[in-house]
Amino acid sequence: MKKVLCAVLVAALACIFCGCGKKDVAADKYTLVMNSKAVSAPVTVESLGKDYDLSFSVMLRYKGEPVAGVKFDESSTEQDELKKPIKFMVRSLICSDKTDFSIGGIELGDTMKDVLNVYGQPTYKDEPLNIWKYCKDGKSEDDYWLGFQFAGPDPEKITSIYFGFE
Repeated sequence: MKKVLCAVLVAALACIFCGCGKKDVAADKYTLVMNSKAVSAPVTVESLGKDYDLSFSVMLRYKGEPVAGVKFDESSTEQDELKKPIKFMVRSLICSDKTDFSIGGIELGDTMKDVLNVYGQPTYKDEPLNIWKYCKDGKSEDDYWLGFQFAGPDPEKITSIYFGFE
């Protein structure tokens, strides 16, 4: 899982530096919202709509603007990347501010306090990388479904969001 996370993060870092737009869809704490639409599993690039595509097989784009790094479900036998189920996404500050991306109303730039108010204490804290990980009951640290990284000039603010589809 760490190799996957690193690969997706590297892909996200290949994007143009910027922030994130505000969301318009009200969401519960388990709902991913992209471009004002709730996204639920199973999700593929194709199912997101005609305005989405891939760059370098790992960067999800909306109308040509980077949205998030993606990791596909390795167990899928689908050969067409646009039809493969997406297993994991990472959104970081280097993605386009012309697209929105939030989970449970939390988005890039929000604070540790905002995360605590919605999700409570993390299941695990990855101290070297300053990532708060949230796992389903009984899952290991490497099998988290949601993570928030706090790094950069203001270590209290979210710089990356990690989201896994089950």
